[in-house]
Amino acid sequence: MRTRVAGGFGGAALAVAAAAAIAGCGSSGPQQPTVGQKFPAMKAAAKSAGSVHIDGALNSSTLDMILTRSGDLSGTTGHDGEDFTLLVADGTSYVKITRTFLSVAKVPASACAKYCGKWVVAPASTTSELTSGLSMSRLVDGIFAKVPTRAEGDKVLKTTTFRGQPAWSAEHNGTTVYIARQGKPYLLGYVHGGQGLRFSDWNTATVPAKPAPGQVVQISQLAHS
Repeated sequence: MRTRVAGGFGGAALAVAAAAAIAGCGSSGPQQPTVGQKFPAMKAAAKSAGSVHIDGALNSSTLDMILTRSGDLSGTTGHDGEDFTLLVADGTSYVKITRTFLSVAKVPASACAKYCGKWVVAPASTTSELTSGLSMSRLVDGIFAKVPTRAEGDKVLKTTTFRGQPAWSAEHNGTTVYIARQGKPYLLGYVHGGQGLRFSDWNTATVPAKPAPGQVVQISQLAHS
């Protein structure tokens, strides 16, 4: 699982690109469903879901994260080769202690023998920096902020697959959005320039429980390492 917070995952950026991709999809035959038919259903399915698993890469950022409507999350975020594993559960934020984390926190590498693999309770400022743009509501609502016009809604979708799943696709200016063709029409993928995000486990993904007390380290303990 990879993630970190770089601007690449901001909900606003995805909103504009995804909406443009859906709005600009090309024609592929009168028997195909239209953007106007599938987009509202995709939006409704996403908004009704309580959780989702998102993984992939955009620019120099990577992501492998479970997000929930309640604000809990679990996974890894990365940027320029630095990865951080995060857990937000029941209102408390944790970062897994790794050599990368110790280096960024300016804690001696020797502390790894004692603390690596455990979780540190993250200060609010650190949590805000690492989870910027990782709110499920912000991301999903941002993607679906713009509804196609009546004229754009008449354009048809293409029949395809995404990661082996039957899908409808909409493409515009090098960006492709994939919608589930079976079951609920959930968003499956967003691809641009050979990179993108995969959306899976809608409404079934779960965030682990808080770590056991023996696995939790306070920031003050690291500061005195």
